[in-house]
Amino acid sequence: MTDLETQVNSENVNLSLEIDKLRVEKLQLQEQLLHSYKNELRLLHQYKSILRKYEALRQSKLGKLTLFYWKNKRKIFGGN
Repeated sequence: MTDLETQVNSENVNLSLEIDKLRVEKLQLQEQLLHSYKNELRLLHQYKSILRKYEALRQSKLGKLTLFYWKNKRKIFGGN
């Protein structure tokens, strides 16, 4: 083998290693995106559930009274 062939072979090996590293990084990013997507779906489901409960609370007489109480209590004593 000549020096040129040896150099080309070593460059090919280095390039294949770089390609493998990039593939691993791509897979890790895809896994992170999937995890984030699953978390977002879970949060959306929880938000819809809370919103349904709040709407049911707003529709009942006792719920209206409760919401009125907490709204005025926040105004008087502060807080969220």
